[in-house]
Amino acid sequence: MAYFCHPHERFQGLQASAAAHSELLSASLDDTTNAMKLVQAQLVTLLAQAE
Repeated sequence: MAYFCHPHERFQGLQASAAAHSELLSASLDDTTNAMKLVQAQLVTLLAQAE
């Protein structure tokens, strides 16, 4: 027998899932931003040494 939940329960489940995905994406974006800042700092150092 299939389980059918009320629309409100379904919405709450989707809302929780969206929040979890949002947290993962936010962490991933933060990691990417930090990596880009590191690369930029390394490039500045290399360019300064080349002059």
